[in-house]
Amino acid sequence: MFELQEIFTKQIEELASPKSVLLQILNQRFEELGMPLTTSQQDDLAQQILEITDGTIHIEFEDDQITKAGFCGEKEIEPLIRKIFDGLVEDIAKYISDFEETLPDVLQKTIKDIAPIILKSLKERASEMLIGRRSERDSFGGNLSATWGEAIDLLEMYLVISLETGEYINNVSRPTAVDKNDLVFDVLTRLHARACQISWEILTLLENGFADGAHARWRSLHEVTVVANFIAKSGNGLAERYLLHEKIESYKAALQYRKYCGQLGLEEIADDEMGELLRIRDELIKRFGSDYKHEYGWASEALGKKRPTFRDIEEAVDLNHLRPYYKMASYNVHANPKGVFFKLGIIDCPGDLLLAGPSNIGLTEPGHSMALSLGNITICLLIYEPTVDKLVISNILLELCREVGDAFFKAHNALIESDGG
Repeated sequence: MFELQEIFTKQIEELASPKSVLLQILNQRFEELGMPLTTSQQDDLAQQILEITDGTIHIEFEDDQITKAGFCGEKEIEPLIRKIFDGLVEDIAKYISDFEETLPDVLQKTIKDIAPIILKSLKERASEMLIGRRSERDSFGGNLSATWGEAIDLLEMYLVISLETGEYINNVSRPTAVDKNDLVFDVLTRLHARACQISWEILTLLENGFADGAHARWRSLHEVTVVANFIAKSGNGLAERYLLHEKIESYKAALQYRKYCGQLGLEEIADDEMGELLRIRDELIKRFGSDYKHEYGWASEALGKKRPTFRDIEEAVDLNHLRPYYKMASYNVHANPKGVFFKLGIIDCPGDLLLAGPSNIGLTEPGHSMALSLGNITICLLIYEPTVDKLVISNILLELCREVGDAFFKAHNALIESDGG
């Protein structure tokens, strides 16, 4: 695939080679006479000109070529052919001059001509290439499982318990919550479901050796967990503000869409639909105050801040001690320089090593972090309306979370020792 420059250079050299130049000029001149050259005539003529020794050039035409061009015989076309050869030097000079001027267009055309050829070749080789890659991936998966299998299995068990817990609570308690208009319950179950989905994503990334991607997804899991804790302790009023704030975000999203839909070739939002979004937004701001329009405006009153941030919510639920890990996870979300150099998947992060795929290293941080956050939000849901059964499950999760952490640290230490660290 990376021989393209060589192919491209060869193509340009062929276009500008003496033989190619001669053939293009001769073809053009004989076509003007109405006598297009055959392939064998082209090759023969070019060879004679390039290897000329006695100053003579001979070309044989078929009778039908002459008659189709409207000539009576070879004698009639001899002076015309001589004129072509006499002007050959001048034609070559003009061709070279024109070629230099039109080179950008030639290059562009050549690139366009080469691309489909290379793509076709890649498609023809795709099956063989993918089989090789998949074989490497299977081999890598076996090595990863040998190192991290116990920890990942425990983490998956932990996730299944959390998921089934959320399903049970939602199925049993939702009817009552609806009757009581318990918006906190609604928010907690929705956030818990989202936390389980994110956790599945993290687990999938860990199983395939993408520690940095898994840690980036943990960042979202942490945010969901923090918000769930904040709403659980703040009551129905905040839960309502949180749910209704979706309308504020919908209006902002519509503004962004409207701004760029033309460039994207998308259908514009109708004025009446946009007007309805604006009306709802304005009603909510009138009801909850001007601070409600900001990103975390739903938390403004509860925190006593005009423009609260996620950090403020983190502090309010005493989870701000995880801020260093949250910042570390952010390196793999944003395009900052730290994210270019810092990689969980590389031991000691040497700057000259570029990680562009999976790694058998670095799974401890995201794996343990996922267990802590998922356990936190699941227990938050369990103790919202505590029972003996729910408290028992909470303690099971706490114990299992410790085991998950120990399993990941054990695998990490074994990996470091085997690497000579």
